[in-house]
Amino acid sequence: MRSVKKLLAASVISVFVVVLSVALAIPALPQDPQSQGPVIRTQVNLVNVFATVRDKNKRIVTDLKQQDFKLQEDGQDQQIAFFSKEVTMPITLALLLDTSGSEQFMLGGIQDMGGRFLDRVLRKGDEALVMSFDTDVDLLSDFTDDRGQLDRAIRKTRINSPMSGGMINPGPVPTSHVTGTAFYDAVYLACNEKLNTEAGRKAIVVVTDAQDEGSKVRIEEAIEAAQRTDTVIHILLVADPHFGGNQGAARKMTDETGGRMIVANHNTGLCLLCHSGPFPEDKFQGTMAPDLAGAGARWSEGQLRLRIVDASKFNPQTIMPPFYRIDHLVRVPPAYRGMPVLSAVEVEDVVAYLMTLK
Repeated sequence: MRSVKKLLAASVISVFVVVLSVALAIPALPQDPQSQGPVIRTQVNLVNVFATVRDKNKRIVTDLKQQDFKLQEDGQDQQIAFFSKEVTMPITLALLLDTSGSEQFMLGGIQDMGGRFLDRVLRKGDEALVMSFDTDVDLLSDFTDDRGQLDRAIRKTRINSPMSGGMINPGPVPTSHVTGTAFYDAVYLACNEKLNTEAGRKAIVVVTDAQDEGSKVRIEEAIEAAQRTDTVIHILLVADPHFGGNQGAARKMTDETGGRMIVANHNTGLCLLCHSGPFPEDKFQGTMAPDLAGAGARWSEGQLRLRIVDASKFNPQTIMPPFYRIDHLVRVPPAYRGMPVLSAVEVEDVVAYLMTLK
């Protein structure tokens, strides 16, 4: 487990500012003049200063330049000698998997999505832990860079079954009488019990339907815990159609911590009617259009968005329907005229999912 001594970064996207020629004085604690020890002074040429900037909506600002910063010491302006964005620093990740009753028929997909996410995200130097939550919050694997250990932890998940990995010390959150889905408690505990002592880039990824029932903390407290520990929350929304998903709660949690919500359902855009892709759980896939494997590498985010909104902009002869354009369409039933196939939010969710297929 990395410590603050090994990493001095602030959060997901840090700004690296180096100050030139600063005298650093570290006096001893105030004591009696006769017993006061020597004052240690040292001259340094460069001091590293890390900062994370968020806008009024708590989103991390990524387009700042050196001239946007002003640095002072004791009221005196300091020269910023070097400036860079630190986007390649190691990340500490908490993967939270929903094993509540509403996900009974979705567990295989949740496990697969959690494993594939770690495959695509983790790089050398990164560490992750795995937790499950239902009536309790269980730690299945502590922080490690061992992919085999993480995969085994993911496969250990069972619906509403306490794991042998040991429940995290809940501190102010007593979970002995929790019933239902302790979603908010899981986020709160991951931040306060695990990520609060970590430094550098920190993120929580939750694979869930975002339904909460029985948590001892409110969603606002879970969000506050993430903000206080400088942790970004991303949610992959996987919901059984019979129970549905709470997109409102998921979006609130991700928006207020600078993360993203992705509706992890590639059937939303009816993609598999024409496309095939890396979806082994779907036996019937189309062959009329390009394979979606690697779509996030072949096309930019803007190109994918335009193809979904109106593919005829690329190929006037395309058979792919426009999923957001509503004019100049033929054979549209009266009840659906003026309505796009996908909402703007759903378009963005499909784009975000396709960008993960690299």
